[in-house]
Amino acid sequence: MAVKENQKGLLEDIRPYFELDSRGDDTYETIEKAHGQIEVRQYDVIHDVSWLRKIHPDWGHVQSIGQARIHIIKNGQESEETRYFILSCQVSAQELCHYVRGHWQIESMHWLLDVVFREDANKTMNKHLAFNLNVMDKFCLAVLKRLDTGKKMSMRHKKYVLSLSFDKYLSRLL
Repeated sequence: MAVKENQKGLLEDIRPYFELDSRGDDTYETIEKAHGQIEVRQYDVIHDVSWLRKIHPDWGHVQSIGQARIHIIKNGQESEETRYFILSCQVSAQELCHYVRGHWQIESMHWLLDVVFREDANKTMNKHLAFNLNVMDKFCLAVLKRLDTGKKMSMRHKKYVLSLSFDKYLSRLL
């Protein structure tokens, strides 16, 4: 779980622990070039968190803490972001990397579902109906991702174009 400003006391106790010992028990680093920028991601994990469980008894299940530092270089401009995590199991820094990156893939899908299908505006009270609508939205999103219209366009625009002439694009989907 990400530790953010809404858990200020927890965050204030975790942050200095990494600052005192800039390297955790385990470290993993990735370097990627994408979207016209260079991203250096460093993940650190500390396994000895008995001190944290004493200070914060409500977080007694925490087995390790993690830090993700992202350094981005784009057009000569540099920026850095640091995020902290509490984990209910002992993980390696490489596993933390996969958890963090996997979380952003999920967030990206939720963002697309909201932008393309306005899911957040859905006020359906029936849980079964809401579940079925969500499944259909995800299916339609997968179809839109596979659809090749011949030119680059947003998912919302693809949805609109497909709605105008479904039969024209049906053979491209199969």
